Amino acid sequence: MTRPPNTDSDIVDAEIAGVIDDTIAMLVLLRDRGLTTNAGAQLDAVVTLIGHASSRLPDLVADARDEADSWMEIAELIGVGRIRAIARYARHARNRRQPLDLD
Repeated sequence: MTRPPNTDSDIVDAEIAGVIDDTIAMLVLLRDRGLTTNAGAQLDAVVTLIGHASSRLPDLVADARDEADSWMEIAELIGVGRIRAIARYARHARNRRQPLDLD
């Protein structure tokens, strides 16, 4: 038996898990790749989700830098060291063309 959430963090984690579960279920329905097992279909959905989320990281890091987040803050959020975050994303953040600010 699982224990009921007793802290704000536990409640948020449970909500996030529900969102992820719902997203996986939706991706299984959308992709409909004719896989023979539910586990295979869910695995395909998770790999798809990870790929799409990962492809957004460079632009999100650049956005965070544009909003003056430090490399240390960014590194902590993505779970790597500061030097690795800079090595991986600094060129993209520096070279990304900023959108025009239309008033």
